Amino acid sequence: MRALHLVMLAGCGAPPPPCAGEVDRARDGGGGNILVVLLDDVGIDRIAAYDSHPRPARTPNLDTLASRGTRFTQAYAEPVCGPARAALLTGRMPRTNGVGANPDGGRLRPGLALDEVTLPEVLVDSPYGPYASAAFGKWHLSSPALGIADHPNLQGFDHFDGHLAPPLVHAIELEQPVGYYHWQHVVDGEVSASDEYLTTATADALVDAVALLPEPWFVYYAPSAIHAPYELPPRELYEGTVGESDFEVANAMFEALDHELGRVLAAVGEDVTVLVTADNGTSAEVATLPLLARRAKGTVYSGGTQVPLWVAGPGVQSGTSDSLVHITDLFATVLELAGLGPGDVGRPIDGVSLLGELFDGTASPRRCLFVETFGPKPLNQAVRDSRYTLVQHSDGPEELYLRAEDPLESNDLTVGGKRTRADAVAQRALRAQLRAG
Repeated sequence: MRALHLVMLAGCGAPPPPCAGEVDRARDGGGGNILVVLLDDVGIDRIAAYDSHPRPARTPNLDTLASRGTRFTQAYAEPVCGPARAALLTGRMPRTNGVGANPDGGRLRPGLALDEVTLPEVLVDSPYGPYASAAFGKWHLSSPALGIADHPNLQGFDHFDGHLAPPLVHAIELEQPVGYYHWQHVVDGEVSASDEYLTTATADALVDAVALLPEPWFVYYAPSAIHAPYELPPRELYEGTVGESDFEVANAMFEALDHELGRVLAAVGEDVTVLVTADNGTSAEVATLPLLARRAKGTVYSGGTQVPLWVAGPGVQSGTSDSLVHITDLFATVLELAGLGPGDVGRPIDGVSLLGELFDGTASPRRCLFVETFGPKPLNQAVRDSRYTLVQHSDGPEELYLRAEDPLESNDLTVGGKRTRADAVAQRALRAQLRAG
């Protein structure tokens, strides 16, 4: 891992934190309410606004939200659920916060350590007064070694209502089936069984709680859809006829989620700043593009890590940005919205704030980013700049790609014979630059 890390730093021309750089301006976000929405297994192929798939799900609420804010076209998260969630909540890369793979309940992959500093823990020091905080939906960061049922509360959230693991598994054993209609409901450390449709239950909990939260508040909304298992939602939550394929069922699940998100957005009001992204790309089971299906969720390729991201709220400009963005940048952005900065965290962070992009069009200082999975040994990593992607697996040679313009082409990767001679020369030069520093 260290060898590639040095390559990354040399190519980016930036000191640690890797590929980030220092935030050189402090913007006052006004201390308003903040809602972060983290979608599950939703790549850009699922979102109509990204125009990367001919059959996106019907998501009018997400589409409207994207149209009235800043949409980022080059946003990336981590390859799987747990590391992406840890990166968002700590502003630190997996190698920094220790979560390089999903928790497995054992000592080697226990989850997010309790001494990591999370967003709700920092936001209590906002100059606008302490932020009340609440989390709803999937957690996926804990294990018995960390105090599993109350782990979200131990990590700083005043209130948690959701479930600890994906709906197809149990984080705590209960005598019941598993899925969106049978799942483990956890409320501030108390565990019970629920037969309410999970996507609806999560939205209900948020709508009920947000009316009682003192302002300012920070809400983390992490619904499970469209993570497996692929089960049809209640009929009133989607339109039309759905076939038997997992792809079509997943679209119906996403439409149902969009319906419930509409209720959430109505409940929080228009004065809230809303940041929407996803934990990783689409799962291979429901990714239909040939190359994307082989390089989907779980891989460091673009199909597994490129995610939707947009921000809407008071004063946020409407438009698109092609700046490179990593999921850790949401941490720094939320801090600045609350009148805080990296110095208020008490430890280094890897993200950079996007407020310049959102309010006055100032480009992000990020020149490159990287993604990785490991646990307990290095598995695979990728580093990308505005034109190229370098991939390295622990059991294979490095791979260097030039971005394509067509997003249907394996999410912007060009390989083999598709390279022109000029491309090949540029790739060799970049490889030499990365290795030489």
